[in-house]
Amino acid sequence: MNKTLIQVVIGLVAAVALLMLVGCDEEGEQWPKVEATRQEEAMFSVGDSAVIDADTSNGEIIVRGVEDAQEVQVVATLRTRGNTLEESEERLAKIVYSMTQDGETVRLRYQASDQEKDVRRYSGVSFEVTVPISTRVAAETSNGAITIEVISGPVELDTSNGAITVLGVTGDVVADSSNGAIVMREVTGDVHADTSNGSIDLANIAGTVLADTSNGKIELEAIDGKVDADTSNRSIHYEGTPVGEDNTLHTSNGSVTVRIYTDTSVSFEVDAEDGDIRSSLPLVGDTEGDHWNAALNPPAKAAMSLHTSNGTIRIDALP
Repeated sequence: MNKTLIQVVIGLVAAVALLMLVGCDEEGEQWPKVEATRQEEAMFSVGDSAVIDADTSNGEIIVRGVEDAQEVQVVATLRTRGNTLEESEERLAKIVYSMTQDGETVRLRYQASDQEKDVRRYSGVSFEVTVPISTRVAAETSNGAITIEVISGPVELDTSNGAITVLGVTGDVVADSSNGAIVMREVTGDVHADTSNGSIDLANIAGTVLADTSNGKIELEAIDGKVDADTSNRSIHYEGTPVGEDNTLHTSNGSVTVRIYTDTSVSFEVDAEDGDIRSSLPLVGDTEGDHWNAALNPPAKAAMSLHTSNGTIRIDALP
């Protein structure tokens, strides 16, 4: 079977699986089409050490920092489905969730284990939160996205079947997803981004970067710090200033592209199995074959290890 035919077959199988998922529930019944929603609001007075602890399923979590805010404001959106509007509204009234405060900690909860069976099957809760900028955030969901904007506290995020977006954070960020992309912009702090079957796209990061995915490309732009990036079956693109001796960009069945400033002092250990290596920079050292040991502006102040199998490695200059 040739490659094109294999791709067509895989596409058809995925399409059929998606139709089955959308059209029927886990018992093979037709998925209810009538949706009912309700919004509930809550407000909590907090100080400079506020903590958001959010845990939900079948819903997204959004947390936004607001300058000079002294309160946590929460909008919970409850959603459910039924065969009729009356049935949907009956289920909506049965949803169990909570928004509570314990000192400086605001806890937001919707857990499937607390719901009746028909409610658990067809319902979910999303939380949209505005907070003081100095808030610590721990957010976890499934079948939903997480978005964090303008926070100066540390952030810990975990989702499945959903994307994670982090914008304008000062503090360390840990982001873990499966079947979802991770995007970060303007982060000052160490970043740990881990996903499967999803891409990682990080830009303007000042701190150590650990990026790990499978079956997803990794894009790293304006990285000022140590970096460790690993993927398979996709490419890695890096632009930045490496720091220290333990910078690694490793993939299989994909290309690796590195773009750095010409005044950077860095050594390279480059390995391209079943591929080739190219550079437009005046590297000094061994630059022959599929394994290079070379440096730019020696003696090197930083080091990078680049590896791929079945792909090309390029080392070029940033303008």
